[in-house]
Amino acid sequence: MKGPTVLASNASSSSLKLALYADPNASGWRLQQSASFAGSSNKMTKSLAAWLADHPAPGAVLHRVMHAGAVTEQAQPINAEVIERIQHWSPLALGHNERVLEHIALISDLHPDCTQFAVYDSGLFSGLPQEAARYALPDELSERWPIRRYGFHGLAHRSQWRQVEYLAAKEGRSCRRVLTLQLGSSCSITAWLNGEVADTSMGFTPMEGPMMARRAGSLDPGIVLHLLKNERWRTSRVERLLSQNAGLVALGDHDGDFGAILEKAQQGDGSDRAAEAIRQYCYELCKAAGGFMTVLGGLDAISFGGGVGENSPLIRGAVATGLAFMGVKLDKAANNNASEAAALHTSDSAVGVYATPVNETDEMIKRYDALSV
Repeated sequence: MKGPTVLASNASSSSLKLALYADPNASGWRLQQSASFAGSSNKMTKSLAAWLADHPAPGAVLHRVMHAGAVTEQAQPINAEVIERIQHWSPLALGHNERVLEHIALISDLHPDCTQFAVYDSGLFSGLPQEAARYALPDELSERWPIRRYGFHGLAHRSQWRQVEYLAAKEGRSCRRVLTLQLGSSCSITAWLNGEVADTSMGFTPMEGPMMARRAGSLDPGIVLHLLKNERWRTSRVERLLSQNAGLVALGDHDGDFGAILEKAQQGDGSDRAAEAIRQYCYELCKAAGGFMTVLGGLDAISFGGGVGENSPLIRGAVATGLAFMGVKLDKAANNNASEAAALHTSDSAVGVYATPVNETDEMIKRYDALSV
């Protein structure tokens, strides 16, 4: 039997978001309350412990798991085997899995009778076509961690897709060929064809794709070899560079915070380093989107989600301008005033443009609701 309440726990590298849902009525599960915490891993675990102490034990807890190899979208009851799997893939999860394991252990100690479930963020991409999933490398390179494109931000991209499908249907527009852009401190693009994922920008780890706030994104692997061989760097130093000290933070005098970078770029004359960083960021997004259009054979709709995609008219406008050759026409007033899921294109735009605020916890609840437990 499913419990009367479900807690969705979404831990990222810098934040923890909790959403408590009450038992479903005729219209489904109802969001009862939510909470958000930021800080170090230790601080977030303490915040979770304090929150749990102030609330009755939930009937079930859902954990967003970033990387667990080749998995599906289905929620999975957490047992010793699942915990071992999450631990196994931790070296490739940039600290995310360790945080989730701490939270699983904490809840097991406080509420041993509470059932916990893993909801896999990469599950959306388990059915990628072989030409999208495979790298041009020998199969036997890493038997313990098979090398392929796993993809990430799956919950977010699924949430965006659902909104595009709904909004496009209201307008009578096609959404056969869709790009969902999940833009936050990290960013990724997913290409959809006929409602199925055709390709995505993140790969074996979340470091591939367009540049991000602190991650370099895709680059010539020869750079890494050069730093290791000729500059005598340790692998730990290279890892810190590519995951913490690259991307936007490396291109200007700022700490990688998108809000601060955008503010500097808008206040400057367009020639300062913040403005140059934003231009390069949008350039890489457009370049990646153009490549995915060749996979899809064109484009019917594009959506913007994530903290940056949902809240920055400047970024949406710059990307739309870069894709104008595809017939993308942005309604400036709609773009500047968007505060919820909405169409941002003009009536004569050949491509639908949408703001799609991401709701990962709702997606987690949908996975749980599909279980017959």
